[in-house]
Amino acid sequence: MLSDLPGRFPLICLACRAQQGNDWSLHTLEVARVLRAFDRGGDDVRDGILRCVNETCRHEYPILDGIAVVHPDPAGLLEREGAGLIDPDLDVEALAALVRDVPDGTPLNRQLELMSIYIDAHWADCATAAPGPPASADLIGRVAARAKEAPVERAIELGASVGRWTRELAAGAGAVASLDQSLGALRRARRLLAGEAFTYARRRVGRHYAPVQLQSPPAAAPVLFVCGDALDPPFAPGSFARVAALNIVDVVQDPGRLLSVVTSLCAPGGEVLLASPYEWQTGYVGEKNRIGDVDPAAAVVARLRGEGLTLLDEAEIPWTLRRDDRAHVVYRTHYLRALKS
Repeated sequence: MLSDLPGRFPLICLACRAQQGNDWSLHTLEVARVLRAFDRGGDDVRDGILRCVNETCRHEYPILDGIAVVHPDPAGLLEREGAGLIDPDLDVEALAALVRDVPDGTPLNRQLELMSIYIDAHWADCATAAPGPPASADLIGRVAARAKEAPVERAIELGASVGRWTRELAAGAGAVASLDQSLGALRRARRLLAGEAFTYARRRVGRHYAPVQLQSPPAAAPVLFVCGDALDPPFAPGSFARVAALNIVDVVQDPGRLLSVVTSLCAPGGEVLLASPYEWQTGYVGEKNRIGDVDPAAAVVARLRGEGLTLLDEAEIPWTLRRDDRAHVVYRTHYLRALKS
């Protein structure tokens, strides 16, 4: 993380944030200590401490592997992720051998499977022995075309996962914030967006994996990686001219709150990019928080219009997730682009 990035994207301290009527009392974070820098030199912070500038607060948040962990309960967040903290630099063939005799559904097996699914979905076109275009190819193309067509100063992606859409947003932005609650996913995204070669375990069948190397051109703009909650992000309202939340609406506890957060972060005259297959599942979405009954797409559009957004573009996009060589799941993702008046 560049030490000046919190200045470009003022990160808000969650510990002393307070609402006063319709206004908020907000204090920003600064890089207080650099504990370890990247070998490539410069002022890139690999591990360090962020501290609130409010003299009566001075709350601290960690920077881990170049990622700012800004959450009300950082330790609890990382503890809940558990196996997501598997170091991306571990040898994937050794990991694959480790899980071969471990029962299905264990945290390590589940983590390797999910990373295989989502890295393929985002980055398959950048891999050796690619299984074809990434599952998100159409959506990637739409985001990339829009970013280049209408550049903005600051953009953010909520639910960034392993970072492909963040890279496309960076092609049309002065700087990008990339937020996800999975430190494991963000650690992989950071490597890819720095242009580093990266090897992951692609699931073949059952508990059998093959090592596959990825390498992507680096992001065209600085990226601030933040491990945090998309429903409570550490940014001030109106901070971004482009806000993306792609395939995340149906994997948060309260989708309605997410839509309000997206609208709030967007500056007047800015645009919102959303996509979701609305695949509601118990354990992700609160039972009472599902939107729209049999037509969630129409309900989402109506809700955004109610919050002052104008629909500019809408499409239904196929999205195929590869589970392994013999199993693929096909979704229909609802995509929209809207303008905040």
